[in-house]
Amino acid sequence: MDPVRLVLAVQDPPYAEAVLNYVQSSDDATRLQIAAFTRVDALQQYKEKGKKHDLVVLDGAMLEAWRGLELPLIPGRWIYLSDGSIGPVAEHEVAVPKYQPIPELLSGWLARAGRSVHSSHTGRELRSGGTRVLGMVSAIGHCGKTMIAMSIARQLAELGCRVLYLNLEMLNSSEQLLSEERLQGGKSSFSRLLYDLKVLQENGEEIDLGPYIVRKEALKCDGLVGGAEVKEMLEMNADDTAALLGALQGLNRYDMIVVDNDGLNQKLLQAVTRHADELLWVLTADHTGQWKTGKWIQHLGTQEMNGTDFAAKSRFIINRYTPKLDSRKQEITADHVLPMMNSWDSSNLLEQLHTPAFQKEILKLCHELYGTAQSSGAFMDGMRGGGR
Repeated sequence: MDPVRLVLAVQDPPYAEAVLNYVQSSDDATRLQIAAFTRVDALQQYKEKGKKHDLVVLDGAMLEAWRGLELPLIPGRWIYLSDGSIGPVAEHEVAVPKYQPIPELLSGWLARAGRSVHSSHTGRELRSGGTRVLGMVSAIGHCGKTMIAMSIARQLAELGCRVLYLNLEMLNSSEQLLSEERLQGGKSSFSRLLYDLKVLQENGEEIDLGPYIVRKEALKCDGLVGGAEVKEMLEMNADDTAALLGALQGLNRYDMIVVDNDGLNQKLLQAVTRHADELLWVLTADHTGQWKTGKWIQHLGTQEMNGTDFAAKSRFIINRYTPKLDSRKQEITADHVLPMMNSWDSSNLLEQLHTPAFQKEILKLCHELYGTAQSSGAFMDGMRGGGR
């Protein structure tokens, strides 16, 4: 089947780049051809070449430019990207929110073109290796660890993985986003879960984790969060943590368990670092944060890691990076760098999760960890030469 020829016209270069990078790194690269335009003069060149397309997707500003150039808008073959500030403009218009997860955007676009979206290879690759545990840890606060953990969980779920987001922070910061959801079955007490874990360790009795797991629609995956009170989390020790992770893996329901953990409870941190298949350390470029991270790693490196190499499974993310930090001496070499996002000035965590540029970086990180990332450089260069 021939690929869908889609024209994306938006006066927002980062938005266009995020969509292009996502398509190029997914299976849809062979099913979808996108010509992206962020300038009116590029649209003029497109008109002069007389190329054909199957679907047009435009925001408000480029819609006006499209009409000004007298380019055709065929009913049923175009979509208006709404940011909420401009109302319907035509009888045959289909309006969709401009800012939403990229896979959902593509699903809607291709449905309009009469095609379906296929999930990425990442889910299949993870599934072949059983349930893996990704430990998200940090030696410092206010570094964006929880936002990254939730974003990874959501991105992997959107790529076709079966994901569980497990929050074991002393103070669960994800509750700001997920607190409206309640446990099913009435078991809302984390103390009860701790009791069940003790029974599991003492006599090996199986425990029913189902009532403690809920669907987190904001993350597109299942979730299990720790206690609502500090005293509950203080009661949880390393053996309890290991028992919980083992029981969750034993369910054989998930490809990935993303564990969001902090350094305030050393026993939990040590258990997560021992049990995890991969550890992602989140830090910032400042000297103090890197010094604290280095000290924690030095300490944990002396602990028994169940025969695994602690250094080999540790990777380092510098979050909120800006170019001016290049001149600073970095004590820890970063495996991944996530840029500062202007949208993080917003207090709306859902908006932060949906930032297209951040989604692009998280997608790249997920492919580097678990998939065969494809370089989109040549693809983007070609688009810049023609449509941009």
